[in-house]
Order: sequence, then C-alpha cells, then structure tokens
Amino acid sequence: MRRSLILLTLAACTPASLAPTEPTVSITPHDPDTTRDLQVFIVNAATDDDSDSLEYLYEWEVDGVIREGQTADLLPSSETAKGETWAVRVRATDGENTSSSAMGLTIIVNSAPSVEVSLTPESPRATEDLVADISVTDADEDATSHTIVWTRNGEETDYTEATIPAEATLKSEVWEITVTPSDDEDSGEAVQAEITIGNEAPVIESLALSPDSIYEETEVEALASTTDADGDTVS
Repeated sequence: MRRSLILLTLAACTPASLAPTEPTVSITPHDPDTTRDLQVFIVNAATDDDSDSLEYLYEWEVDGVIREGQTADLLPSSETAKGETWAVRVRATDGENTSSSAMGLTIIVNSAPSVEVSLTPESPRATEDLVADISVTDADEDATSHTIVWTRNGEETDYTEATIPAEATLKSEVWEITVTPSDDEDSGEAVQAEITIGNEAPVIESLALSPDSIYEETEVEALASTTDADGDTVS
C-alpha cells in the first residue's frame, strides 16, 4: 500500500487593528457668552492598544444642526448667539480605525453690556457745563439702559443726568461720574471718569484813563473794572 505525505502550510495571520477608545471631552469656558470662543478640552485622552499615534476629529452642532466648515477644536465667537445650544462630537482615529463619538455640550448665555464714558470739555471752567459722553454697547444687540451717579469731591450728589450745569460747579472741585450699563438680564461693569474744574481768568469789563485831558507831564491813572467768575481777588 502506497502512502502519500501531505504537507500543510499555515499562513501567518496578522491581527486586525483595534479601534481607539472613546475620549472624554468638555467645552470651555463654562457658561460662555457670545464674546467668547468655544474651546474643546480633552478631559481623558483616547488610547490605542496598538500604540498607534492618534488624531482627533471634531464636528460642531448648534441646536441639533451640524455647522458646516467648523472642524477644529476651537469655535470662533462670531459663530455663536445668545440662547443657542452648542455640542461638539469628538472621535479619535489612528488613520485606519475611528472611535465612537464623545460629546461636549454648552449653552450661550447673556452677554452683559459695556459702556465707555468721557467728559467734556477736557479742561472745564466754572462757567461751562460739564457733559458726559456715554456710549453703551451690547454684543447680543439687546435693548440697554444705564444709571448715572455724580460725586463732587468724593460726596455723592443728586445729579443723575449726563450734564452738570455750570452754576453747580466751582473752581478746584473734583467731579466724578460712574455709569453702570444694563440689559434686561444683567448689569455690566461700572465705568468712572473724573475731571477737575479749572481756574477762570478774570475779565476786564471797562478801562478808563484819568484825567480826561492828558498833557506831556500829566500823571495818568488807569481805572479798570474787572470781574472773576471764580470769585477770586483780582489785582
């Protein structure tokens, strides 16, 4: 009886590449308003059992709708608006396999208004009204209002409008205005501006020479009538 020897060749099998694990993510800052960029923060990094290098893939959604063109870990503030709910889905990839998605979520909150204040004139006298130029802006384009507090030499006054009449001021007084902006939800940061009332030069109202007739050796006297708005002694 003839026997045949059959040789079996076993091919080496390469193990399949494993997908990375899912990362843990969040969005910073917490409680962002529409003036703040949104940044993905990797709380727990993805891992890969094959020790492959990993990259992250980002997909941003607003109110459940994918925002096309936003595939970075940072979302510009120009993309957001108050009241929107933003989510980011993050997947890890080793170039061959991709993890399941991790998600971070945040809501855009109200942005408090801001204010700029300047006082005119720059070098006021006691004969001039003191006027505050007030500009309030709101990133959410909400309706705004503001409150005004005036102090004179550190003491609060009853004035609550943008203009201080000239008759309320005196030379050397220090006037400060504090303006606080607000919308229907929040108050913004108060802003101050300060100015000192300067000296008003005296005025010659009339000038006369005595005597009326003047000759070569006549002693002449000039008689001047002056006023000073600050009540200073004039010499």
